[in-house]
Amino acid sequence: MGRLLVLLLMLLLLCPPSWGRRSHSRHRHGHSRGHKRRVYVEPTASMLNVGKLHSYMKDDTVANPIFRVQPDSGRHKIVKKVVKPDSMVVWTAGMQYSWDMYRGIPPKKTYLPFNSVFVLVCGKGGNDRQVMAQFNTSKSWLNKGIKMPDYQLIHEKVKFNIVELCARKMRKEINESAVKGTALPPPSELLAKWNAELAAMHKQYELETANGSNTAAQQQWNMKISLMLSELSNYL
Repeated sequence: MGRLLVLLLMLLLLCPPSWGRRSHSRHRHGHSRGHKRRVYVEPTASMLNVGKLHSYMKDDTVANPIFRVQPDSGRHKIVKKVVKPDSMVVWTAGMQYSWDMYRGIPPKKTYLPFNSVFVLVCGKGGNDRQVMAQFNTSKSWLNKGIKMPDYQLIHEKVKFNIVELCARKMRKEINESAVKGTALPPPSELLAKWNAELAAMHKQYELETANGSNTAAQQQWNMKISLMLSELSNYL
């Protein structure tokens, strides 16, 4: 009897029973119900559609600022970041200029009714298409505690038109230089030249119109700038 028990124990050790083998095999191959196999795939630039990825970590940020990768319960997902709208308004023909464009916050204890920020810009390439007249909405502000006279908005709109006028003159210079094959100064010097002319023109405009309160002079400047813009319509 003792020998039979020893033989049975040896058989069990050498040939273990196959109970549970089938279910274990199915689970391993992902066929069991409710037990799908998860495979981690390293994200690529084509998957994210954001260009080259410099690194990818759980708390890292993708090179492109529009997207970022965040951990979420052990997984990774792509979420859009909140991107602030551009605060620069480019001059366009027929645009509606209004006080609603003044979105900046006025400084405390100011007696000024408003502040307008106009910018003449030129790209590093010095291309005529990179020259623009812009209005900075975040730096321009309106003191809502002071009532504006009706003429003031028209006065500021013509200021913006003067910036566009200088932009067209600058585009004309770049274009004519390309046609003639003559060399242009570096973009920074070219921009400095036209910014100086813009400042001088704005100063003259303010003096002659008395900041818009001289109705007759304001009307003359309105017609003058409109005519000059029309003459340079090829450089819009």
